Amino acid sequence: MHRLALFDLDGTLADRQLAFSDAVIGLCRTHSFTPDIEHWLLTELADRANPSDFIRLHDTFDLVVPGAQLWQEHVDLMAAAVTCRP
Repeated sequence: MHRLALFDLDGTLADRQLAFSDAVIGLCRTHSFTPDIEHWLLTELADRANPSDFIRLHDTFDLVVPGAQLWQEHVDLMAAAVTCRP
């Protein structure tokens, strides 16, 4: 069996922006985050996200949920939300 991996670094094949906003909204709903947190996520993570961003989120808003957990949830939500362009 052959395996193939495609990397879409410029958004040509997959719509990252739609997946990103869906993932942020899903994360905020799951944890009942305020609109301030949703706005922060949409603004701060618009270009790229990494684990340290979620540590900063945790610290900025004094959240109960650990930053590492929020990062993993975000990654899972992004993976589920990404769709390929026709």
